[in-house]
Order: sequence, then structure tokens, then C-alpha cells
Amino acid sequence: MYQKKFLILFTVFIFFIAKAFAVTVPSASVSTFSPEQRSTRTESIWVKPYSALETIELESGNRVHNTAYGAYIGYDTNVIHLSKAWDSVLTFHTGYTGSRQKYNARTIFQNGGQLGLSGVFFRKNFFLGVLTNVGATNAISESSFENINFSMLSATAAVKTGYNFEFLEKRLSFQPSFLGAYLWVNTFDYVNAQNEVVKSDPVYSIQLVPGLKLTANLEDGWQPYIGVQQVWNIINASRFSPNDVSVGEISLKPYVQYGVGLQKNVGEDFNFFVQTTVRNGGRNGVLFSLGLRKYF
Repeated sequence: MYQKKFLILFTVFIFFIAKAFAVTVPSASVSTFSPEQRSTRTESIWVKPYSALETIELESGNRVHNTAYGAYIGYDTNVIHLSKAWDSVLTFHTGYTGSRQKYNARTIFQNGGQLGLSGVFFRKNFFLGVLTNVGATNAISESSFENINFSMLSATAAVKTGYNFEFLEKRLSFQPSFLGAYLWVNTFDYVNAQNEVVKSDPVYSIQLVPGLKLTANLEDGWQPYIGVQQVWNIINASRFSPNDVSVGEISLKPYVQYGVGLQKNVGEDFNFFVQTTVRNGGRNGVLFSLGLRKYF
């Protein structure tokens, strides 16, 4: 029983890692799909596939090899004019997320989907983005001696704020920002082959991410950009003790992520981007993403 509860806890912890993109839609990380980067603010639909290859360093000294992939699609409303010079854009999004983790002799497969709503509020060069979403995931934990299959329900809330400093007649934009996110995951009880009911308490994570981004607006319409962020995770998994037996420290070391990207408006109807992000520290690896937006 203890081992099975530990495996569930560890799988839920890995879920936090695999769900890293949950708070990047639409206005977190160094993603091009930040509303404050749009050259026009009209109604649009967009799609954003991604993939990641990385190694995760746990505080316990163990390593996890993670492969993540998925895609998001979303709809942005027209600008909503509010009082006192405030504007707002609402975004509805849904997506598929998949991942595979290898840890010692065990492999964990996760597949799921999510549905969310976000709003970004602007006043001159200041912005405040608020996001919330819910997701459901099925996890299969496999090893040479047993397989475990169970489901998880998650909820995310995130807030990002920042300011765009413009230079050289708006040809250069410097953006400091801060992201705070909360992720809650509940694992549903299940009955194993020995007819034992396996239970675990909900687990949460708090993520704090200060960052800087520099964007250039070239005359031919190209917009290259670079970004850097420091990521801290506070996870209550280390306090989980099934049957009053401590499972030891399971937490994620801080890490830095820095990325480069390129976006371009094609005529008045389309925008596309490509981006590469590198992580060092508690997570070491590379992430690739691209996207296409259609304006109306």
C-alpha cells in the first residue's frame, strides 16, 4: 500500500512538471502569444503546438527524463473598452497535453485535456492578465512488476502583470513582468489488484516567475525577441505521508529559462511565430513552440 501511494504522489508531482504550459496560455512565459505584443488588437483565432525534452533535478538528487507535447487552440475577442482609459481582451482556449516520464525503472504516461478562460486588461503600457482553467488527465505508471492506472482532476489560476517601456520611436520594447500561479491536483481513489482502496490527498503548487523580455519592431514587419525568467515552485508534496510513513523530500529546484523567438504579421489577416526556450537548473532541456493566428 505504501509503495502504491508513493507512486501516485510521484505521478501527481510529475503532473506539475508536465503541465508547465498550462499557465502560458495566453500571456505567460516568453511566448509570442502575449496580448501586449500584438501589433493589432482585433478578434482572432489561434493554434499553438509545442514539444519539450528535458531532465528534471529533484531535491532528493534523483533525475526524471521528461518528454512533453501538445497543442492549444483559442479565440480572442475584440477589444472591450472600459472606463478610465482601460481596455480588455478575453480569451477562450482548450487543448490537449501529453507527456512521458522515465524515473529509475518506471515509465509514466499522461494524456489529458483542459478548458480555460483568461482576460488581459490594458491601460497605456501597463497590463494585467488573469487566467483560470480546469483539466482532466489519465495516468498510467508502468514498471516490470506492475502497472497502475488512475485519473486526476486539476485547476489552475494565474496572474501576470508587467509594463512595456518603449524606446527609439517604439522600435524597441523592454518588458519587466511577474507571474504568480496556483495549481491544484486531485487524484481519484481506485481499487488495485489486491482489492485495496488507494487514496491520496489533493496536492498543490505555487509558482513565482519574474521575467524580462526585449522585443524589436523592424521596418519589414519582423519582430525578433528574447526573454529570460527565474522560476520558483512551492509544492506541498513533501508534506504527504501515506500511513504516517514519510516518503521523503519530493520537490523541484529553482531554474532559469531563456528563449528567443521570431514573429511576423502577414498582411492584415495572419500572424505566425517560432520560438525556442532553454531551461537550466532544476529543469534542464529545450522547448519548441510555434503558432498561427488568424485575424477577423
